[in-house]
Amino acid sequence: MKSIPEFLARLSGGDTPQAAVDDARCLLPPIGCGRPLTDGGLPDQATAREWHISGLCAGCQDRIHTGGAS
Repeated sequence: MKSIPEFLARLSGGDTPQAAVDDARCLLPPIGCGRPLTDGGLPDQATAREWHISGLCAGCQDRIHTGGAS
């Protein structure tokens, strides 16, 4: 059985949350948007904590939590 990070990497074309955090960006598409986090992408500590776990910027976190609605 694969680990969760390996599973997520396969879904996202090889990208991982750790790689996104190391590169200061959001996960690459199709899961995230791939944008750099240079323009206020993490507005508060809760969002920053979630980014460190998931690799998703605030906008993608919102999209995921609202069921994909734009």
